Amino acid sequence: METKSAIVLIAASVILLFALPVLQILAFALLIFIIGTVVMTLIQDGDPLLMFYEQFGSSGSHLRGKVAWVTGASSGIGEALCYELAKKGVKLILSARRAKELLRVKERCVEECGLGDDDVLVLPLDVLDYESHPGCAQKALDHFHKVDILVNNAGRSQRALAVDTSLEVDRALMDVDFIGQVSVTKAILPHMMSSNQGHIVNISSVTGKIPTEMSATYSASKHALHGYFGALAYESSALTVTNVCPGPIVSNIVENCFGNNLQQPKLKETSAAAERNSSLMMSTERCGFLIAVAIANNLSEVWICKGLVLLLMQMYQWCPIMTRWLKEKMYGDKRIREFKKSQEQSLEG
Repeated sequence: METKSAIVLIAASVILLFALPVLQILAFALLIFIIGTVVMTLIQDGDPLLMFYEQFGSSGSHLRGKVAWVTGASSGIGEALCYELAKKGVKLILSARRAKELLRVKERCVEECGLGDDDVLVLPLDVLDYESHPGCAQKALDHFHKVDILVNNAGRSQRALAVDTSLEVDRALMDVDFIGQVSVTKAILPHMMSSNQGHIVNISSVTGKIPTEMSATYSASKHALHGYFGALAYESSALTVTNVCPGPIVSNIVENCFGNNLQQPKLKETSAAAERNSSLMMSTERCGFLIAVAIANNLSEVWICKGLVLLLMQMYQWCPIMTRWLKEKMYGDKRIREFKKSQEQSLEG
């Protein structure tokens, strides 16, 4: 018995003797990886895979001649993406409620991006008018005879505490940001399925990955997009689904957001800016360019944000419990207090 114990002890000692250097090397490599990831995250404006494809992936030349239907194309991210796609020779269907703004975007696509007048169709659309969506899809097909890419970009944001938000706002926001996107998709989906190909791009948000204070219903709508279209992608191998998660973007999305109730006026520019960190914000042009990279390389999910926001996305992906704890300790209710203060100043003004 003592002999067997001695043999086991000697064997364990030998194994440990050889294993320690290996474990030390692995621990050092892991430390270097973590430090490198943090440093790269703080200096880049997208997730590692997106940054890789920006440098070494497809330029998008194969997209020439394809047809993309972009909702919310009259301003912001949608407008910027239209210009990027137009530069690659993609024919466009521009949809939003403001026909005049759509004509302005079309004019720039034709004059500056090399498209012909017939290569851009202005197709006014309200995502809440569900019954009109099949007719809009048919008009698009009548003009181009195909739709290869659908970009679900229309939507509104939210700035209000969940406890103060009326149920009418909850319903309205879900209708615009989720049901409306599903309705437009279903209008063109039969064509994509019959063609045995199609690319659906959903402009989600970092709040679709990390629940965010003062945006409870907005976060819910973006989480719903990920769930619905993730399931749709599994159901059909013919479809490519890309979920885009932008962080803070320089646009009017906050000024046009929902408040506590449907009658609440839009936020003033100064009030909207008060709760947005300018150092973390990205231009719509850069965002549109990176979305085009994601489309050209058929990426399933991309994060377009920088600094602390991108770092939080990385951490939440791998250790959500710790990230929630850190987020609470770092922010606490500071952002909520600043928002309330800005709202009070806005009302006084």
